Amino acid sequence: MALMKWICALTLSSLLTTVCGAAPLNTRIVGGEDAPPGSWPWQVSLQRFGGHVCGGSLINREWVMSAAHCFFSTSTSGWQVSLGRQNLQGTNPNEVSTTVARIILHPNYDSDTNNNDIALLRLSSPVKFTDYIRPVCLAASGSVFNNGTDCWVTGWGAVKEGESLPLPETLQEVEVPVLGNRQCNCLNGVGTVTDNMICAGVLAGGKDSCQGDSGGPMVSKQGSVWVQSGVVSFGFGCARPNLPGVYSRVSRYQSWINSFIRSDRPGFVQFTSKWVMSAAHCFFSTSTSGWQVSLGRQNLQGTNPNEVSTTVARIILHPNYDSDTNNNDIALLRLSSPVKFTDYIRPVCLAASGSVFNNGTDCWVTGWGAVKEGESLPLPETLQEVEVPVLGNRQCNCLNGVGTVTDNMICAGVLAGGKDSCQGDSGGPMVSKQGSVWVQSGVVSFGFGCARPNLPGVYSRVSRYQSWINSFIRSDRPGFVQFTSSGPDADSSYTCLGLPPSPTTSSTTRPSTVIGPARPVCGKASMNSRAVGDSGLVHGGTWPWIVSLHKNGVYTCVGTLIADDFVLTASQCFSTPNPNVLEWRVFLGHKLVDSSEEFEMSLGVVKITLSKMTGSNIAVLQLAKPVSFKDYIQPVCVDSNNDRSFPIGSQCWVAGWGQGSKSRAGSGLRDLETEVVNCGNIFDTENICTHGMDLQKADQGGPLLCKSDSSWFQVAVVTMSGNKSIRADIQAFAKTSRFGSFLKETVGDMPSPPVSATGNAPGNAVSLFFTFAVLFTSMFLL
Repeated sequence: MALMKWICALTLSSLLTTVCGAAPLNTRIVGGEDAPPGSWPWQVSLQRFGGHVCGGSLINREWVMSAAHCFFSTSTSGWQVSLGRQNLQGTNPNEVSTTVARIILHPNYDSDTNNNDIALLRLSSPVKFTDYIRPVCLAASGSVFNNGTDCWVTGWGAVKEGESLPLPETLQEVEVPVLGNRQCNCLNGVGTVTDNMICAGVLAGGKDSCQGDSGGPMVSKQGSVWVQSGVVSFGFGCARPNLPGVYSRVSRYQSWINSFIRSDRPGFVQFTSKWVMSAAHCFFSTSTSGWQVSLGRQNLQGTNPNEVSTTVARIILHPNYDSDTNNNDIALLRLSSPVKFTDYIRPVCLAASGSVFNNGTDCWVTGWGAVKEGESLPLPETLQEVEVPVLGNRQCNCLNGVGTVTDNMICAGVLAGGKDSCQGDSGGPMVSKQGSVWVQSGVVSFGFGCARPNLPGVYSRVSRYQSWINSFIRSDRPGFVQFTSSGPDADSSYTCLGLPPSPTTSSTTRPSTVIGPARPVCGKASMNSRAVGDSGLVHGGTWPWIVSLHKNGVYTCVGTLIADDFVLTASQCFSTPNPNVLEWRVFLGHKLVDSSEEFEMSLGVVKITLSKMTGSNIAVLQLAKPVSFKDYIQPVCVDSNNDRSFPIGSQCWVAGWGQGSKSRAGSGLRDLETEVVNCGNIFDTENICTHGMDLQKADQGGPLLCKSDSSWFQVAVVTMSGNKSIRADIQAFAKTSRFGSFLKETVGDMPSPPVSATGNAPGNAVSLFFTFAVLFTSMFLL
């Protein structure tokens, strides 16, 4: 039988996607009383007629969260919110103050029991984010804060019971651990603490929130992100022994909060991670006795300054694990306590069900196993890495023996030998990079020797176990990512004696590489009824790829959805070469930029990439997560290889929230019909022209849309600079086929237009990448 790899490596998995909770000036580790300026940029002071009453936390540009018991009514008279403040007395150079437009108390708040002690305040005007004013992330529904989870509480409350904060009344911080609700109920009195509450404090006393801190945040750090778990609510005295403070549990109110905040919603983050994945063959039983998990470790010998070790609370082997065939060789370990994420300890994403890893997909395997068959890793036994390509299961079966490799396995290795996992790597991860994310495709399982020619290593295929993993991890589930592979898989045509025929109908059949039964189609607008002569306000779904870009809550530019997680716009929308993603938000599926709509959704931005070429440039925004396509949200086709032809007389449209000197951004999405015209001899093949149009700054970043073979293509991006028109009545577009390399590198594969009956688009074969042009308007608007 196969030579087993018994000593095991482990991988941690969880999902972290967020753009909130960043505190650039926070360097907290432990200790301290006075909080340095900017350490807690979401902390606000709620003041009435100039005096501090309660704390609160900024959760987006115009909403603050606090405690219901801070308010006697919902009247906003006299209330003011102070942000970016360090001291209650004296000057605060980073402070911004604003009045309150609305106060919302939880409808089930009970002043006798303090149940549902939570409130929302809408500011009179949105605030601009700075290093001293930023929103906090909120604990999402289902978040778990285990006993002992480290938390920080901030506020201007009393430093001791009955002792006010001394002048200049500087913002205070205190570190306290979570105490479980059962223990907290026993200490504070059974029935005092409900499921809507969370407790924290030191049993010996001396650390707690106090009077004046009410409504303020209790936060915990997950990776580089601060997540608010609680709102200061009540306690029996302050910092008394065996009487922990009680807080409103934020994760219980996600739906309630979102029912009022319909756009620019707060960043809800699933908190905690304490699961590890490994191979079942590493364990002789499910006994946890003697087992320990080491994270952040570089060397097996010597010191590891970034290492954290923890014991194991539970070991779960797959119920169908077969030690003879190594089928279902996968296991889960639950750690005794959650770990804190650092630069050296972070979770891996897992390949989602249906992920496709075609033959040749690059992978990396890591571990402390033997460097050669029979040759141990030399001291100090440093973590090793090796790059290996995927080998399809059909070929792998032929090499290792027909029937050896099941659908629950994935193979990787170099046919010439010399690169492989080995003894001591078992249970460790095989990962591949998709965009900026590492996705675990396999768990090191078995092989015949190590790195032998024509004997690739065999791994448990992670994507086959999503349901099984989620059946145990009910909260803070791992981040499952659909891994995609473009083009046909050469393995589908591989055959050898005894191997059944490929289940695919043809060796040229393209495998599905995205969620759903088929590759997404671009340029489809089922609700678009635009005809020649139509222009003006449009109904929802007419141009389902149009999005609006908002900076600090203010509409700024038009954009277009070109893939499920990428948006195209003009580089002129950004005032700096390195835009701050925290300032930006993308709204999809809507036609009004100043009100919420039924089919609207909004997402944060995790990356903004600007092309850097001579002349006009484009920009690509990566969304915080992929969107699901529907009638109101669809990708547009783009033509970056100049494969599409739009002859003179072709009807095209521009869409945006400007178009016309009397229009305004809030009046609704508008479109304008135009026609391709002759540019004149001075223009080369990189340009296209239309009739002149009265475009406004509110149209910047939007598309020029032309139809080809029933699919809509974007052939230009509206920009306010670089005008090349030779006459006032002609609008010149500079095609950006020269940005093809930039788009391929930044976006990767984009959705394709439907393939015609012959398998080709008009004039040329279908390509994964399409052409852009940049539209230079005949106006400059500042």
